[in-house]
Amino acid sequence: MKIRLQKRIADSGHCSRRKAEVLMTEGKVKVNGEVVTTLGTKVNEKAKIEVDGKKISFPKVQITVALNKPAEYISSKFDPNNPKTIMDLLPKELQLLKPAGRLDKDSEGLMILSSDGALIQKLTHPKHEHTKTYEIIIKGYAKDKDLAILTKGKIKLDGYTLNPMEFRIIKTLKDRKTLVEIKLNEGRNRQIRRVMDSIGFPVIYLQRTAIGQFDLGDLDKGDHKILTDADIKNALS
Repeated sequence: MKIRLQKRIADSGHCSRRKAEVLMTEGKVKVNGEVVTTLGTKVNEKAKIEVDGKKISFPKVQITVALNKPAEYISSKFDPNNPKTIMDLLPKELQLLKPAGRLDKDSEGLMILSSDGALIQKLTHPKHEHTKTYEIIIKGYAKDKDLAILTKGKIKLDGYTLNPMEFRIIKTLKDRKTLVEIKLNEGRNRQIRRVMDSIGFPVIYLQRTAIGQFDLGDLDKGDHKILTDADIKNALS
């Protein structure tokens, strides 16, 4: 069975399908030693594919894990300016997995990592609009009327009008703090923190508890679990 070259590259986890298309048009992709620039070119599973001179490898079995990222760990595989990365939390055999999205250094909670490029695309591409759920602690005693603006779809960030968000005040805490659940279907850089700052309720704690139907469950901070095919199928259904 033959599939489109850009999809084959994305399925390897090397990059997104769109990025693969860019690499192809730039002449950086070879199939069986020949440069391929035509989008839509189809290849079989045995084709030798190179990107930027490096052979693309394909895992025989796709692996996907859920990780409960602690604060202070960055979501990148490597950063010379940050000694703690999420890869430090995984055994060596899982350190080639790629994250489906990110959490900033100060935040914690659910991350999905996978060798399945197609799954990563499904979880990260805006067209799929997977709802992400967070629990945050904010400074100040907030009431529903104080946070109602979040649901209006009128807040702008970097010149972009954000989609409406859902919120639920869980409870008030001592020292003038409030625990709130936030749901959104996009994920701009530090979106929740910046939005809450802009309406006068700075975030002092942020945890992602779910990505679509994938949830944190009872996964301890810093731990991971391998997801079964059934887990993934149920979460995407």
